Amino acid sequence: GCFAAGPMLQEAKWFDLWLRPRAFRMNEVILEPDELLPHLEEHSPVMLGLRTPQGKHAVVFEQCENGLYRFFNPVHEGSRESASLILDANELRERVEPPIAVGEVLATEPFQPDMRPLFKASVAAMRENYAQIEAFAAEKHEHSEYASAMDELFRPLLLDGVTMLELAGETELAQSFSELRSALLSFVRSPQDAPLSDVVSMSRLRELVEAYVRLIELQTAD
Repeated sequence: GCFAAGPMLQEAKWFDLWLRPRAFRMNEVILEPDELLPHLEEHSPVMLGLRTPQGKHAVVFEQCENGLYRFFNPVHEGSRESASLILDANELRERVEPPIAVGEVLATEPFQPDMRPLFKASVAAMRENYAQIEAFAAEKHEHSEYASAMDELFRPLLLDGVTMLELAGETELAQSFSELRSALLSFVRSPQDAPLSDVVSMSRLRELVEAYVRLIELQTAD
């Protein structure tokens, strides 16, 4: 019922696509707040989401010592955030939102999932995402409407999608998407009395989406 890409996909079913061929799996349990601390004291390392000043963020619990819970906080290179997070029990309880998903990597028998149905579904989702962006961009909107649209509509192709291209080494296509992303962000930061399509070329976006689709379709070729 939604579009999502890249680092937004923080669930066991997505991690397992990479882990299972390498003889690992992500074991995910759903906990209530009063179950969390006993679980952490018996399991490490595990991953969970905590509220931070930058929003909800995935961190890795490392150990509990003297009533303090130490987490590894993955940060971007050059970030001013600390890569280590230490919380007491009360601070930890305040930072979680129930139900709490806690993931642990375990050894298992290797298995190669069939990726072709997922690739085909991705192609359909990308084209549908583009169609909704095109329809949205053709009309004028209140500036406040763009806040929700950034995550629900634009993030998969123009934000996280760019990151995925960079990770895949498709730097030229990533740069082309980045140019449209810059135009989008400039428009949103400086409210204009015009539809988005006056500033961000929908024909160019369609062209780039089809280039992205071709990369995915190469993965499904026999």
